[in-house]
Amino acid sequence: MEGSLSDDAVVRHCELIAATIPLLKADSWVLSYTSAAVVLGLPVPYEGLESAWITRPGGRSAHRRQQLMTRVCEFEDDEIITVGGLAVTCPERTAIDMARQHGFPDGLMVADAVLRAGGSLTKMQELVVRSARRPGNRAAVRSVELASPVPESPGESKMRAHLARLGCPLPELQFTLRTPEGRFVSRNDFGWPEWKVVGEYDGMGKYTDLRRPGETIADVIAREKAREADIRDQGYEIARFMAKDLRQPEQAAARLLKLLRANGYTGTRPGGA
Repeated sequence: MEGSLSDDAVVRHCELIAATIPLLKADSWVLSYTSAAVVLGLPVPYEGLESAWITRPGGRSAHRRQQLMTRVCEFEDDEIITVGGLAVTCPERTAIDMARQHGFPDGLMVADAVLRAGGSLTKMQELVVRSARRPGNRAAVRSVELASPVPESPGESKMRAHLARLGCPLPELQFTLRTPEGRFVSRNDFGWPEWKVVGEYDGMGKYTDLRRPGETIADVIAREKAREADIRDQGYEIARFMAKDLRQPEQAAARLLKLLRANGYTGTRPGGA
């Protein structure tokens, strides 16, 4: 799963929220977790879409009913906003909740998206301190530590999290490669210039997205091959990652580490989670 969902999946979840809200009699609930992320336009994992998610600030315990997941947790006033007349956890609180529920890779995916949309890193840092004793907060802390507005896709964010989790050194993001004379060569999703390796995350629509007016897919592939040759002419190796690597991240990390170690990486730089 790349992280981003089809429009149909988002629409179906919005319909589920709309059908569930009239059944909620208490007025103290807040849309949270997956439902908050969908309403806020943030990327979400597929897991959890089958239920509407709410959080109540009081009660005995969390529970799950058919198509409704309820969490119990207190809120500060700055953690709730209103969207379309509905009370929703703010983007920063939503990112923290998603990390605590789904783990570090999905948490980083959402946290990156929040910052890319103009959210506050300082606020996320404050929120992980507030929730220090809550289950899953370690994943939230790690997500906030690495969160950046620079990654351009959910898959790119998740791939970076998996690589860090598996002990790979942290990359420079959107790394620009130039010749010694200063000529632009490429802008890459990831860069490890110390070991002359760049990384690219190729999403499902890579070649379609890169196609210029009047170009065929064959034209795009030929242009990409020329770009790769130019990168290698600068002495760099290329690590490519795809959506399937999100399901088998251990293999992707092993490929990357093999390239890095061939260029002198000793494995002493921290990066694991």
